[in-house]
Amino acid sequence: MKRTLTLLLSTMLMLAFMPCVVPVYADNPFRGVWINNTAEQYEQLKMNLYDKSIKLSDEAGQSYGYLQVENDFVSDYWIITDVTAIQGNKAQVKYYSLRYGMPEQKESMTVTYNAADGSIAFGEGYTFAPSSACKFVEIIKSDVNIRTAPVTGAPVMKAQAGMTFAYAGLDKGWYKVSLADGTTGYVSGELANPLSGEASRIPDEAFGRSGQYVSDDNSTLHSVDFMRKGDVVYMSVAHSHVNVNTGSMRYYGTTIYKGKVDGCRLVFTKKLDGFNVVLDSGVDEGSMTDIKPYTVYYSPTNADFVVDGKMIKAKSF
Repeated sequence: MKRTLTLLLSTMLMLAFMPCVVPVYADNPFRGVWINNTAEQYEQLKMNLYDKSIKLSDEAGQSYGYLQVENDFVSDYWIITDVTAIQGNKAQVKYYSLRYGMPEQKESMTVTYNAADGSIAFGEGYTFAPSSACKFVEIIKSDVNIRTAPVTGAPVMKAQAGMTFAYAGLDKGWYKVSLADGTTGYVSGELANPLSGEASRIPDEAFGRSGQYVSDDNSTLHSVDFMRKGDVVYMSVAHSHVNVNTGSMRYYGTTIYKGKVDGCRLVFTKKLDGFNVVLDSGVDEGSMTDIKPYTVYYSPTNADFVVDGKMIKAKSF
């Protein structure tokens, strides 16, 4: 008995000082959106191997996701219909070609998460680096409800085409997005496109544009200009009253905003109202007042800004 206790104690002490080996793979790595976009080929991997809730089309039905491949010779979707196993950093799935196959003609594939560099591989032919992960989503329809939860959540705001939101996850085929007030919302994957890499930033040439948009009641014309200095950006909005009967206009002031670039968005936190204020002559920043964060969106699809829900018709100088 004494010897047994001694051996047990020795074993416990030895185990206590053994190094603890913890798996290095991330929690739920097989969920998200990744994009490779080159001159030769476009690839998008959208999947959630933990929930069969992604719907590409009525024809494809509900699935665990898909791999989209577009080039000069082929345009196809590989629909993931089954997940047969998930073990550590590897998942075994079955898929079929939407263009060339049928749902009953399934092939097997291994999806691998590389914990060392954070990449995702679909088989041996398609690898997505962490930099290809979705960073923003762009709304592609008008009057889209952003909801508190997927499918049945209450609407929290209306989003217009071209608006972009920071990507925060994928749930039941819906994008989870970060809103300007710090909360999160959800938008259907059928109503938004994912953005990554260069598509998730505003190109420098976009700030050399001017544009105009009209208020909902057609009574006010707003003329918009931008100026960027590093990460700091200024937006000038000149306001003119429009006589809907005669078409004549009367200028009544300009608002200059100051903020920062945040991916595909401009977030302004200061403003200055005046009658004779213009960007080219410099901005009296000491007279600017603090405002609640005011967001202007950049639409990579249209290469235009969205101001107050309006896509401005911008032209390069």
